[in-house]
This record gives sequence, structure tokens and C-alpha cells, in this order.
Amino acid sequence: KYNIFNTLFNDNISSPLLYSILFALFVTAIPEESFRMLLIKISRIRRKPFDKLMDGIVFGTAISLGIATIDNILGIYDEDIYAALGGIIVVLLHAMIGAIMGYHLVKSRLNKKTRYKEIAIALFLPIGVHSLYNFPSYLIDGILYNGSNLWFPMYLFLRVVSLSTLFIAFRLVKRRLYYAREELKEEIFEKAEESPITTLKENERFM
Repeated sequence: KYNIFNTLFNDNISSPLLYSILFALFVTAIPEESFRMLLIKISRIRRKPFDKLMDGIVFGTAISLGIATIDNILGIYDEDIYAALGGIIVVLLHAMIGAIMGYHLVKSRLNKKTRYKEIAIALFLPIGVHSLYNFPSYLIDGILYNGSNLWFPMYLFLRVVSLSTLFIAFRLVKRRLYYAREELKEEIFEKAEESPITTLKENERFM
């Protein structure tokens, strides 16, 4: 994907800003999130147990941790300790993005009327979060690569934007985790009310 992108865009784009946007989208976010969705679909979407919101969060997170681990192993052999610390942050981001994607893929399976809407959210929301995280770093690298000086407050601002993506992803996951827990609670209470043991205890109370 790097070679294809460089062949198409590298010699035709002189603006570091435009190059960073396109690179963040077409080299990292879109290919990786499409691959993540494919893995989740292949592994779980067609199986019966994949019918609860919590299933989507769990399986999406697990698959994403695998992707992040492979990504770090492939990319860290020629880097330094700073790249290793950055890899830890990337693992967290991958896990949260996977949870979001898995959640909406389960929702697409539960409601046929909103199926394609949920699939679109499952793909494009992670693409947006992933791009927002990568874009500032690519812009910094592009400016420095062109030999320009980067004003320190601007450098600091771009780093804060990148790290704030983790907070955004955390808020998105927290909200979805709440709904997944509520769904499980409702199911547990419904089963408890229908249980013969519960009925027997209710009868014993009035004897």
C-alpha cells in the first residue's frame, strides 16, 4: 500500500497538509479498518453466539489486539524506545476502535431496517478516529522532511490533537459499553423472572 500510494501521489503533491490527509486516509485508516471489519465478519458475524452487543465489543477488541500486536512486531525492529512507547498507545487505540466496530456490526445483525446504516457506522467511525490519530504525526513528519521548521506551539498542538483521539475513542466505547451492559442486565432479569426456582421462591413467600 505504501508503494501504490507513493506512485500515485508522492510526486504530484507538494503540500504536506494535503499529503498527510491522504496518507492518513488511504494508507492507514481505510485499508486497516476494512481489513479489521473483514476479520470480524469472517470470525464471528455468521455464528449464533454473535448476537449480543457485548459479543461485538469482546470479539472486536480481541481481534484488534491481534492486529496491533502484529503491527508492532513488524514495525518496531528498526525503531527505538520511543516507538515502543508509541506502540502501547496504538494498542489502546486499536482495542477501542475494534470495540466500536464490533458493537455496530452486532447491531447491524439485530435490526434489518438499520442494517446498512450500522455497517456504515462500523466502518466510517473507526476510519475517522484512526485518521484523526495518525494525521498530526504525518503532518509533523512531512513538514520536517521538507526541511521546514515547525513552530514548537504548533508541534505541541498537533501532538495534543493526536492524543486527544484516545479520549474521544474512550468516550465512544464507554457509551456503547453502557448499552451492552444494560442489554445483558435485561436478559438476566428476564431469565430470572421466568426461572422455575424464582417462581417457587415467590410462592414460598406467601405460604
